[in-house]
Amino acid sequence: MNAGRLLIALLLIGLGALLLLANLGYLDWDFVAAAWRLWPLFLVILGVYLLFDRSRGGRAAAVILAVLLVGVALAVLAWQVGWDNGNGNLTEGDLQGPRARGVEEASLSIDLGALDLEINSGDIPRVVEGRYRLGDSAEIREQAGDAYALDISAGEGQGFDFDLLPFGDGGQFVELTLADGIAWSLDVNIGAASADIDLEQTVLRALNVDAGASSLDVTVGEVVASGDAEVTIEGGAGDYNLRLPSELDITLETDNALSSTDVPDAFRDEGGLYVYEGGGNDLRVKINTGVSSVEVDLY
Repeated sequence: MNAGRLLIALLLIGLGALLLLANLGYLDWDFVAAAWRLWPLFLVILGVYLLFDRSRGGRAAAVILAVLLVGVALAVLAWQVGWDNGNGNLTEGDLQGPRARGVEEASLSIDLGALDLEINSGDIPRVVEGRYRLGDSAEIREQAGDAYALDISAGEGQGFDFDLLPFGDGGQFVELTLADGIAWSLDVNIGAASADIDLEQTVLRALNVDAGASSLDVTVGEVVASGDAEVTIEGGAGDYNLRLPSELDITLETDNALSSTDVPDAFRDEGGLYVYEGGGNDLRVKINTGVSSVEVDLY
């Protein structure tokens, strides 16, 4: 078998493996959908194969390999931030929520692509304060009242643009400070990202993080006393670090078949379910990641 035919055979094997991994839950179907948008590359590969005769099979193989690498890189970028719809300008601004007095619970929803994300908590007069740099089609919606809600999303027009990537000083970012003394529920859906979520000084009801290829650091502080506090982390390749208070009663469930998971010895292993008894409020933690490194610490 010449080099060109061998490479095409490997391409078919790789495609089958991609679909199999997605079916088994190890790959996000959004990535498969992004890769499928690159189907014209098959025509390019076929043209390259036909262009070179058998005596130059090695050169054909090299060109086909280069095309595949470019295609994979584009698929990864498109998976994280979507395809370009011609709207990639960035807009900076500040966030000033309403006064925290009288607000008993609040929710934060973030649905964005690649960015640097920093969320912390503290004693501030407003429910939330912060700043951002986002694509100009991004939408920021607030709902005031006893139950405050903040929703930050990419909007309909934002797509793949190199200016939207979190490289250097020109990419997207969101920096928020959440008021303590309020029961918070957070839903974070991000792409390729560096995310630091420090909730040590606030009360947590729920935290759901769905991340792509990410570096993620999460610190949990006080949780609601009702027993329904939950942290769920789902992601792809990356480093995931989770810090939990030692005074909580914690159940930790992991599904990380291709990951390295480090759990403190203080947790009792009950057949894949880790249990820690700190004597305080209950917290359920679920971690489901791809090829990654997961580290859980007590403080």
